[in-house]
Amino acid sequence: LRLVPPPPELIEALMPLTFPDVSLPVLLLLVAVIPAVCEEALFRGLLLQGWKRWGAYWAIGLSTVAFACSHGSWFRLAPTALTGLLAAYVVWQSRSLLCGIVLHALNNGVVIVLARWSGEDPAASSTEPLAYPWALVGVAGIAVGAWLARPSLDMENSAD
Repeated sequence: LRLVPPPPELIEALMPLTFPDVSLPVLLLLVAVIPAVCEEALFRGLLLQGWKRWGAYWAIGLSTVAFACSHGSWFRLAPTALTGLLAAYVVWQSRSLLCGIVLHALNNGVVIVLARWSGEDPAASSTEPLAYPWALVGVAGIAVGAWLARPSLDMENSAD
């Protein structure tokens, strides 16, 4: 958001996702858990596993592109692709769809909680970039996750 502000049309399209009249647990179920289960089942369950005979790089790459394109927004293409790439890698390494579901649900859930937690009008807060301290917490979380995943970086031998 700091580098490339979103177009007003995208902000308007995302506004219904804040559902101000819905309780946070129901909202997390609707916007974080259910999409995570369904999308991971399709992109990391069906597609990633279907393409694994072509090797890790092709399977992960193709499922990432399919995931990013399915979200239908050129503005969100790069961040969605990065999220899909991370989820595909995690599922490939762990051999567990549940790991991808948890990662996906956490990603979606954090956005919802931050939008609710801001206590501001969702329309106003959605145009403001995330504060630097929160961005640093996110980067630190990714770094810790990458460090924890480091012992199993042998993707070519994980194809079976």
